[in-house]
Amino acid sequence: MLDALVIGGGLSGLRAAELLLAGGAEVELVEARERVGGRLESVQVGAGTFDVGGQWMGPGQPRLAALAHRLGVATFRTYHRGRGVFHVGGRVHRSAAEIPWFGVTETARMGVVLGMVDLARRGVDARSPWTARRALHRDSVTVGEWADETIRPARVRGTFDAAVRVVFGAEPSELSLLYFLSYLNAGGGLLNLTGVERGAQQLRFVGGAGGLAKAYAESLRCRIRYGKEVVRIDQHKPDRVRVRLAGGKKLKARYAVVALPTNMLSHIEFRPVLSPMKARLIEGVEMGHTVKVLVTYRHAFWRDAGLSGELVSDRPPLSVVFDNCDRGGVQPALVGFIVGQAAGEFMAQSPQKRREVVLQQLSRAFGPAALSCSEYVERDWKAERFSGGCPAANPKPGVLTAAGPALREAQAPRRRRAGPVTWKARCWPGSARPAKCWRVSARGA
Repeated sequence: MLDALVIGGGLSGLRAAELLLAGGAEVELVEARERVGGRLESVQVGAGTFDVGGQWMGPGQPRLAALAHRLGVATFRTYHRGRGVFHVGGRVHRSAAEIPWFGVTETARMGVVLGMVDLARRGVDARSPWTARRALHRDSVTVGEWADETIRPARVRGTFDAAVRVVFGAEPSELSLLYFLSYLNAGGGLLNLTGVERGAQQLRFVGGAGGLAKAYAESLRCRIRYGKEVVRIDQHKPDRVRVRLAGGKKLKARYAVVALPTNMLSHIEFRPVLSPMKARLIEGVEMGHTVKVLVTYRHAFWRDAGLSGELVSDRPPLSVVFDNCDRGGVQPALVGFIVGQAAGEFMAQSPQKRREVVLQQLSRAFGPAALSCSEYVERDWKAERFSGGCPAANPKPGVLTAAGPALREAQAPRRRRAGPVTWKARCWPGSARPAKCWRVSARGA
């Protein structure tokens, strides 16, 4: 019998499998898709390879950087030279600074808002935000409500809202303030999460992030079952798990590590049923809605105009755009994100209309040359069956304080303190560091 079944072939699942294998366990990984990577996927567009899912790495991700180095996956810097375009409050501004210049008063106010956010997130632990002071109150207030009382004038608020939408794939009015602050702490702050230089968008992977996941899987010494959707997990004995796949096939193991986004757990039947707290957590989490758009060109005309290719907008459809040329600029491209409520409205239009409104917005920002694209590719992650959205699984207001501790606790039959179904990967007996416990994040590395 297998020692462990790892369910989910994203970076979390691959990392869990690696740790268990290192401890001497016999492991199999089960993945519903025909590929590994989860929300990391690379495709060929024009003369280049581009990511239709996650694609960046920043200085706050040393483990991911170490993994890429170990696998021999090279990185290169995101193009960031020149002025960015800020279309906020009905006016267009061009600035090389991370904070747009709206005039002395409004620019100073933007700095004050960022300072207030940094002050508010102090004392909110990224792993257990429900233990923070005033946690109940902060979890009952949305980011939108907090911003209504705190952020003025309109152009400063519009820039803040655009940043929040892109990071979470949701509207500020949908996010718990407590969750927002804990997420910022996990990612190094709002400026880090939205920035390029010294920020979360600083580096890209040669060959795409999907290639990184593929190389990771190939480095592991375990069987990977592709195209196998898990529909039920039975814990019929204290140290036995029976996993049923779509189609009826059953797999057995001593333990199961479920490395799936929290929202996807609602598609699996558990026997016995999950604890009320875990069920509340699953029900109260909603994945963000993000549509990623890739537009290729014959020439990077925005660079010639002294523009960085970056756009921040408070008007739909696109909230942000970045230069997305491949390494060496062989295939010029821009990448944009349509997020939150605008994503649903965007996808309700015809494919021809969607293409048209995106190119029109790019032309307003970068000039009429943006209308003459070579290829246009879009990916709606909300429509992806085994993801249900991206980039983050966002707990609704009130959920963290009511059910947050259930995020990582193991599921056990009856009332055992430890069970065979877990949302963390423990170091297997015999490993060099048996006392160490590694967390497996549902969002990946």
